[in-house]
Formats: sequence, structure tokens, C-alpha cells
Amino acid sequence: MRVALAQVNPTVGDLSGNARIVIDGIDRAREMGVDLVCFPELVITGYPPEDLLLKPSFVRDNIAQLNLVARATKGISAVVGFVDEEGDIFNASAFLHDGAIKAVYHKVFLPNYGVFDERRYFVPGHRSPIVELDGVRVAMSVCEDCWFPAGPMAWQASHGAQLLVNINGSPYHYGKRQPREAMVGGRAADYGAFVAWVNTVGGQDELVFDGNSAMFDRHGRLIAHADSFVPDMIVCDIDAGPPAHHDAEKLRHESDAAAGLELEVTDLQLSSASTVRPKPPMQPKMATPLEGAAEIYAAVVLGTHDYMRKQGFQKVVIGMSGGVDSALTAAIACDALGPENVIGVRMASRHTSHESLEDAGLVAENLGMQLMDFSIEPPHEGFEEILAPVFKGTTPGVAEENLQPRIRSTILHALSNKFGYIVLSTGNKSELATGYGTLYGDMAGGYAVLKDITKTTVYELCRFRNTLGPAIPERVLTKPPSAELKPGQKDTDSLPPYEQLDPILKGYVEDDLSREELVAAGHPPEIVARVIQLIDRSEYKRRQAPPGVKITPRAFGRDRRMPIVNRYSPNGVRASQLGARTAIVEKDRMGGTCLVRGCIPTKALLQSSELYTQARDGAAFGVVADKLSFDWPVAQKRKTAVVDQLVKGVEGLLKAGGVTSLRGNARLAGKGVVDLSGDQLQAKDIIIATGSAIARIALPGAELTIDSDQILELKEVPRRLAVIGGGVVGMEFAAMFAALGSKVTVLEMLPQVLAMVDSDLVAVYAKHLAKLGGEIHTDSKVSEVVKRNGALQVRFSTGGEGGAVDADQVLLAVGRVPYTQGLDAEKAGVKLERGRVVVDDVENIAGHADRVPDYHAAPNCVYTDPEIAHVGLGEKEAKDKGIAVKIGRFPFAAAGRALTLGQTEGFVKVIADAQSGQLLGAHIVGPRATDLIAEATLAIQNGLTLEQVDLTIHAHPTLPESFMEAALAAQGRAVHIANRRTSAPVPTQTAELQQNQEKQMAAPVKASSPPPPAPSAINPKALELTKDNRDFLLAMHREMQLIRRFEERAQEQYTKAKIGGYCHLNIGEEATVVGGILALKPNDWIFTSYREHGHAIARGVDPKAVMAELFGKESGTSHGRGGSMHLVDYSKRFMGG
Repeated sequence: MRVALAQVNPTVGDLSGNARIVIDGIDRAREMGVDLVCFPELVITGYPPEDLLLKPSFVRDNIAQLNLVARATKGISAVVGFVDEEGDIFNASAFLHDGAIKAVYHKVFLPNYGVFDERRYFVPGHRSPIVELDGVRVAMSVCEDCWFPAGPMAWQASHGAQLLVNINGSPYHYGKRQPREAMVGGRAADYGAFVAWVNTVGGQDELVFDGNSAMFDRHGRLIAHADSFVPDMIVCDIDAGPPAHHDAEKLRHESDAAAGLELEVTDLQLSSASTVRPKPPMQPKMATPLEGAAEIYAAVVLGTHDYMRKQGFQKVVIGMSGGVDSALTAAIACDALGPENVIGVRMASRHTSHESLEDAGLVAENLGMQLMDFSIEPPHEGFEEILAPVFKGTTPGVAEENLQPRIRSTILHALSNKFGYIVLSTGNKSELATGYGTLYGDMAGGYAVLKDITKTTVYELCRFRNTLGPAIPERVLTKPPSAELKPGQKDTDSLPPYEQLDPILKGYVEDDLSREELVAAGHPPEIVARVIQLIDRSEYKRRQAPPGVKITPRAFGRDRRMPIVNRYSPNGVRASQLGARTAIVEKDRMGGTCLVRGCIPTKALLQSSELYTQARDGAAFGVVADKLSFDWPVAQKRKTAVVDQLVKGVEGLLKAGGVTSLRGNARLAGKGVVDLSGDQLQAKDIIIATGSAIARIALPGAELTIDSDQILELKEVPRRLAVIGGGVVGMEFAAMFAALGSKVTVLEMLPQVLAMVDSDLVAVYAKHLAKLGGEIHTDSKVSEVVKRNGALQVRFSTGGEGGAVDADQVLLAVGRVPYTQGLDAEKAGVKLERGRVVVDDVENIAGHADRVPDYHAAPNCVYTDPEIAHVGLGEKEAKDKGIAVKIGRFPFAAAGRALTLGQTEGFVKVIADAQSGQLLGAHIVGPRATDLIAEATLAIQNGLTLEQVDLTIHAHPTLPESFMEAALAAQGRAVHIANRRTSAPVPTQTAELQQNQEKQMAAPVKASSPPPPAPSAINPKALELTKDNRDFLLAMHREMQLIRRFEERAQEQYTKAKIGGYCHLNIGEEATVVGGILALKPNDWIFTSYREHGHAIARGVDPKAVMAELFGKESGTSHGRGGSMHLVDYSKRFMGG
């Protein structure tokens, strides 16, 4: 079959002209021996016709033109886009053949985003005819129908379509072509069919269509490609053959999903007269598509050409300032319309430089365009004289400056009115976005050529244009941009540098990034805040700008429709997010204790020590480093850089969020007054977030010690470190310096370090520290710190016996206390107890008036090595409260991912209610425990049960699997470790309930209970819950439950080595294996890759035979040789393995 793709340029509303273009294309194709020629979406009406579709006469006339086109198809077939009407109107394609309309397809997926609003006009279709032309099955679809994998094309391919014709009106934006072609090629490969993808070319208002039509073979390979941005026709001979479904399962899956579209497939057989005519030899065209600046330049030239010519305008007029924007606009206009149709106008003022006038003249000379000159000084002086009485006594500013562009606009529009020119405005997207243009001045015009082109791209396009021939002088490209409305003016006086502005503009406008996300991406916070403010407040100006060519994925106008009156402003902190006008007072650096001298700097140093430890122990991984050393000053430098970056980020977020930042010491003065060094702030609400300070104790020699702030500033790693206090701070520093080679000794007054952590977790950490040479002394009371032999000595007693430890540094880490000293909280009616704020019973989360904080679900993390994290109840706490629990433990030594990391110390422990199974606590010691605790916190916060945790699919191999395994172990169903009895027996009542549940689950498969009637075929619609199929679905659910229960038992026996061969546990596979639960259609075989034993029993296969096979008995179906790998029952039409 010879197929042609006619990439044509229709005009919206020119029905007869468009029909003539189609007929000419049909005639040309016929001369080339084409069997089927395909035209773009809505080619008869032009795309997009917008509200013309609301005119009944327009729809009728388009159908009349289609009939004229149909009569021109003698001896050839054609696919043509048009508007169909059958009560509702449809975006449609017609299959024309031998002078008649043979079939009509209605577009299914109607885009309603960006520049599209098809749901305003059209109704989704359900027709899907397949035309067999000379033995080749051809199916049609329209544009968006191709973008959905489970769409009409999948349905058509599953019904044997060999050639899928997709007609398009796909608007251009930069970067769209490559992913689009990859998607279309993917459809061809997935469906094993040829795909003919034909697109419109040309400009329509703000839109431009790039063409780039293409043909793909059934392997997804590109076999023909049309030119970019010009009308073209590509011809290709295809040998369709039978469909080549390379991935039949994927096609089946997608076509099943497409069944929900309720498409009506009709078959039609036709024969082509061209089969008896000789076809001239034809080599498929393989044009190289445009890319980069060439692509953008061609798009804007075509858009400008068609906007003028399709409206009947011949000439344009441009204000020539001598700057880069007017120069590029003039070059585009000359290339689009011819230099003889472009008139440039220089309009000098007292501020216009000689260089600018000279540059404008050089541009006009290089391009060969006409240039006119006017001085705006007379009207400028006249306006100044008129306004002088009103402006008297004021400082000259923007009002005076903007007189100049408005005078220039008046001159340009006078020429336009007199001679019928269109005024081309010269502003770019950067200026339009930020409002850096004068309304009714330089923004005014009939068309904005650079409307969607940023300033940095303007320079790129200028340099590209100069490669085509001399156009824009180098001085224009190198001098600083200026509006020249006052002496010495530069764009950077009002805007950030364009190399900073344009990426922020792209992120905010095109990618919808928030202030916080832009700052996090590395943009300066103050510039982000400024740019966003400029963009948001300039919407009213953009609404009055002329149309321009869409180049980017999100252009102003049709693409981005923001309200002019808009008070939404995303803010940087929670109080400001909730609508409050917010100020923050900080006496030190923003970020507080955690960021500046707590969590962040310590974790930065801990990361350095961890990397050093891994490199030191890397030989087992094949990583060998000679003369490995640790550079403490460099680690300190990195720590400082991390802190500085985050502090700047916080400052930027506060500024971006509209939060006023104040420096100094604040105190509460009562009645909503905050006193800031004598200045007073009045506030409706006051948040006390002063953090904590280092705790001090009366210890002789305490002045010889260092605290957790000072240890962060050490100049070198101490050879010997004594740590007084075995809390979180002390143990984290102990772990870090021990890893770096320090001899660490910890002295703790209590019976256990990390008193809030379960003892079995602490034991793992203590053992690791001991391996590094560290010592822990508990029940030890420090008496004094003294100088000895040029170093320090800590004297202590344990159980009445004295002891001493020598050290180069002594860390005093006995905790932290609330930092409320000097706050004068009592004056504001705030009650304190030992410095802590006493809260009432009406504590809520900000912004959630009915939500109380759940401190029970607050995780605790300790960054030792190995890490420790816990949330919820501990074993001892549960016991003290008299709660019957069951406990599950899973060691990291049995976790595949931990083994690959070489970090197998520790375990995961879960604690759950013995009766309900609700998760009450989780405790982790081991690799990345502080990350893993998040899942447990979410589970406890939401009251999840052990079963809900183990039913959650966990990726393999990952560390979070260990949490699931611990949940299984608590239920006595562990997979990768031997199961043990739970610590507390399950009450008899619960056990009986479980047995009854199992009996109920098994009940539906008893032969005495006939199964409920099943649908004639299983598809998504049959699986929707209705009154009629409730029993059927319930029975299927119970079968799934039975299968799961059986396989879990089988897996348990396998782990005890009682089952020979192989037993594979895939929780959740009961439903996901296609055809594994029941036959999709009568007489189908049921085939399941996994969990076949449970499936077989659910199907009614003899359980004895199944069990014999499972246990490797000779009475099994493979006579003891298969080892559970092959199950088959011909009478039940069941096969597994």
C-alpha cells in the first residue's frame, strides 16, 4: 500500500479555500500512485476554529465542503479531518473512497488544558470503524487519542488494525517534537502496526504548527519524515502483513483498559483502483527536523507570516530603537514578509544616543528595509508644558519617562491608520512578564513577535540570524540593554540581570514552581521574591498586550490564564501561609539552635566520619585506598558551608514569604506587645519558639570542659575524649570521634545511656562502640575535672569505688534546658514551670482547629553508629501500663539490602496490641534507622495494624522490607527468619475468632455451595460493584483470601525445610496475575505464574494431588521430579508453574 501524508496549511474559517487545498493534495497524491492520502485534524475548518463551532451554519457549511472533497476521491482513498454533527458536534475524521464518504471516526479524548478547550465544543466519540483497503486493515484516530496508551489505538490494534492513521493539529512549542515522536514510535512498536502521523503546518493567531509529519513501521522505527514549518507531502510504501504484536501481554492489558471507552468497532471492506495502475518509483523522504535556535526562528517567522498574510495585511511598521529587540523583530519581519514590506521608524529623543541611531540605521541597511525618521522632542516638550502645573513640586520619575514611548506609539499608529500597516511591538517575554514596558506605549501594537521569547533567547536568535547573512551589528549584541528614557539608564536599574531573571521566570511561569522551590534550586531568595512580585502584579498589563507566537510550553495569554484581581501569595512560613501578617525576631542567625549549632552541623560532621569509616573498611568491597587520612579542617569547612547555605535559604524563604525579619533581643511586655530593644511591636498572636540552651551543672572544674557548641569548633580531633553524660548529644559525639580514632570514655550517672531507648537497642550500640575501643561507665557520678600532666583528668565513682579517666578534651553533655530566660513571659500571662511553657487542654496544630498534636507518634532519632530510632511505646512502657502485646523482631543480618551495604548490625522491633494487632511502637537500631522510622511513624499515627503493614508492598531489596518482616514476625509468619512464639499469648477468644475467619474464608469453595453466577466475560466493566454481581465479586474475594492463607502456610513449611523444591511467595499476586483467578472468557485456560498451588485448590483441583506435588511426592503430577514447578489439570483447564 502506498500512503501519503499531506502536511498542509489551512486557514481557520476559509472552508472553500481549505477544501481546495485538500483536493489539490488528493490530485497530487493520485499522480504519485498513492492508495491512501491523509490530511490533518479539522483541515476543512482550520484548527482551532474556537467559537465558530457555536454557529450552526459554520458546521453545516464545513460538511458541505467535505462532500465536495469526497467527490474528488475517484480512484483514491483519503482521511480528512472535519466537524461532524449528529445532534452533538464531534471532532471527526472521514474515510473518503472513490467519490464517497465511507466511514467516520469521532475523536475520543478531548484536550482541555493549555491552549486547548475542546470540551467547550465537542462531545467524546464512540465510533471506531476499521476499513480493510486492499486487504490492509486501516483505523483512524485524532491527535490526543494517540497520547493515551490505553486508548482507541490499543483497541483498534487488538481488533487487527495494521495501519493506524492519527491526524493532528498539534501546536508547536520548543522541545515538543522529540518526546512526541518517541511516544508515537512507541505506539507503533507496542501495537505491532504501522502508524501514519500527519500534522498541520502554519500559524493561527498565537499558535504555530510545526508539521514534522512522520511514518513509523510496526517495530517503531521511523521510515519517513516531513520538513519542519513548511507544507510538505511524504509518500511511503508499506507492506503491512499480519500484525506483529511484540508484547502481546501489554497490548492485551491496554486494550482491556480501553474497553471502558465503549468504542463501537465496525468493519468495512474496500478495494482500490490504484492496485491495477503501475506506481512510479518513490523513495520515502527523510527530512532532518530543525532544532535549537533554527527551530525557534523558523517558528516565529512562520507565525508572523501567516498572521499577516491570512488577514490580508501586506506591510508592517516597527519602531527602531537601536536595541537588540527591535533589531530581531525587524529581521524576523523581513524574512517573513520580504524587506520591501517592512518599514522601520527611528524616533529620537533628548536621551537617544548617537550609537543607538547609528545601530538602527545599520540594521535597516543590512536587511534592505525602508527607514523613516521623526523627532519626538516637539510633542515631548509640549506634554511637559501641559503637565508642568500639575507635576510642579514632584520628583521626576516613571510618569515623565513614559511620555516618550507613548508619543512614539502615537506616531507608529498614525502611520498604521493612514497606510494600512500593522504595528509590530518589540517587547520580549522577560519584559512582558515583569511589566517592564509602557502600557499604550511600546507595548501597543497589532502583533508581538517576541512575546514568548525571553531576553537571553533573543540574543541567541540574533546570533543564529547572523549566520544566515549580515543583519544585526555586533555592538547591538554587546552593549548593555537600555530603554534610554533618562540619562545613563540601564535595564538592570529596574530588573535583575537577564541571566538571573530568565531561569526564575521559566521556573515560576512555565514550571509552576513555588518561591520555596525556586530558592531550593539555588536562586537568590531576594531576587526570587522580587521577580515573583513583578510577575504577579503585571497581569493587567499583559491582558492588554497584542497576541504573539507561542514558543514555550507555557505562554502568556491562552496558556496561562491568571486572574487580574488576585490576592493569593504563597508564603515561606506556616503562620504567614495561614494568612497572617508575620514578623520574626532573632538575636542570632536565622534557623536557630538546630540549624546553626545543633542537628545540622553535627550531622554534617557525622556524615564525614561515616564516609571515612566506609573508605577505611572498603577493602572487602574492592575499594583500596593507600595512606587514607581524615582532614578535620576540611570537614569543618564543609560543615560551615552546609550551615551557611541553609541559613541563607531560611532567610530567603522568610523574605519570599513576606515575613518581616528583625534582629535583637525580644521580651514580652503584655497586651500583645513585643519589646525589641525599646521598639514596640503590636501583635494579635505571639508564637514562642525560642528553643533550648545548654544545661549547666555545679561541677568542680566545669570551666575546663567544653560544651556541644564548642566541640563543633575544635581545631583537631582529640586523641582522648571523655564525655560526661550519656544522652543523645553525648552519644552522638562519642560515636563520631570514636570512628575518627579518638579513645572515647562515656560517664553516665543513670543505669543506662540513652535512657529513653529500649535496652536491647542500646546494647547493640554499646557493643559497636566497644569494638572501636570506647568505654561506657554507667551508674557513675563525676566528682571533678582537673588538670593533670598537661591534659585533663575526670574523676568519678561507680558503686562506691573511685575511678579516673585521662583526656585531652572533656565534653560536658548533661542535656538542654528551655531558653526562656529574659523573655518576661509572665508579663504576658504565660505560665512557666522550670522554664517550660505550661500549655492548656486546647492545644491544636496551627491551621487545624480540631487537630491535637499526637506526641505518642513523635519519632526520636539518635545519629550514632549504628543509628537508633524509635516511635510509640517501648516494651517496658507497655508492660508498666499492663498492655498485652506481641513483639516481632527482624535482624538486619537477614536483610538482603543490609548485606549488600555491609551494614548488618542491629534489628527492627515492632510492638503491637495482642488482640487487635494495632501497631503501638517501633524501635530500630541499624543502617539508616533514622530514615526507616518514617514509615513506622506514619503507621502509628494512622492506627495501622500489623497485617496492614505486611500487606503493603515493599520493594526488594530495600531496608524498609525489614519493617514488614518484623510485622510478619510479630504474627508468627516471618518469611526470612525462623518464627518464634510471641512474648504474650494471644487470648483464646482472639484465636477462636481467627479460626472462625479462616473457616468463613474457606466456605465458598465447598462443593455443597454452588458458586454464584459469573459474567459471560471478565472485563473491567464486569468487575464494577453492582447489585447483580455482588455475590460473584464476594466469592472471588474469598477465593483470593483462601489462596493467600494457603500459600502463607506453604511458605512457612518451606522455611522449615519440610517442602522440597521451590516455593515462591508473592503477596498480592492473587489478583494481579492475568487470568489467575478465573477464566476471562468461557473455555479459557487459567494460567498462573506464581502461587499456583493455592490457585489450583481454589479451582477445584484435587488438594491431595496438589499437596503431593508441593512436598515432592511421587504421587504428584511430576512424580516427585518437578518439586512444585508444574501443575496441570486438563479437566479443570488449569496450568501453573
